[in-house]
Amino acid sequence: MDITKYIGTPYKPHGRTVEEGLDCWGLVLLIYKEMGINLPDPVYDNTEIATNKRIMESLESTVPNIKLEKPETGCFIEFKVFGEPSHVGIYLEAGDFIHSSRKTGVIVDKLYRWEKRIAGYYKYDNR
Repeated sequence: MDITKYIGTPYKPHGRTVEEGLDCWGLVLLIYKEMGINLPDPVYDNTEIATNKRIMESLESTVPNIKLEKPETGCFIEFKVFGEPSHVGIYLEAGDFIHSSRKTGVIVDKLYRWEKRIAGYYKYDNR
């Protein structure tokens, strides 16, 4: 999988394409789709704009998942930034993960910098 095409994409709230910009959930949707895994998008599946908490609740109820003890390449990482699920990314390897943040847009970051905020690692597969 070539993630370099996403690096540098600007952050856009509820963004779902590289052309318009991506939020953290939009990036995860695109990468998983590239891996052949279709995750639900509650932002567009509901009339209201979903919060990250509702996104996580939707995932837990609709997509088979396995909670992992340690990160594996391609796994979904859930972060608690304000005491509840509020950010997501995808683990790459060697302590790196990809995510889209308001300040930087899409970047590869070091997981150790986010260690205290990690809520869990998950493997999703609904193929």
